[in-house]
Amino acid sequence: MDDHWWDQASWQSEAASISMHPVTWKPSQDGERLIGRILLNKRMKDGTVPQDTGALLGLKVVGGKMTDSGRLRAFITKVKRGSLADTVGHLQPGDHVLEWNGRSLEGATFKEVYNIILESKSDPQVELVVSRLLG
Repeated sequence: MDDHWWDQASWQSEAASISMHPVTWKPSQDGERLIGRILLNKRMKDGTVPQDTGALLGLKVVGGKMTDSGRLRAFITKVKRGSLADTVGHLQPGDHVLEWNGRSLEGATFKEVYNIILESKSDPQVELVVSRLLG
């Protein structure tokens, strides 16, 4: 599989506008996927960030999965109904997670992905870049 379908540089120029639009989807360069930039804000109405943000986000991401092309990738395996991942991000099991808070998950092992996600536990928001096959 050719990795030129995702133009990371084109997202960099749009990063500033994400605060106004928490979810942005656009077609990949090859037209076979949608690339989404999703900002999930974990702050409560009173401005605090709850202790159990994992339940609030409502998604399970597993890294180190070998694809048919022989590359390690991270995928969403579960999305809890009614969670931020569901209601704000419209994320789905099978979505390929390219980045988590600006850190690439491409080629990352299970443990590396786990640690990247764990490090963001106390962050007030999580920004994801995901890929979804069309059709």
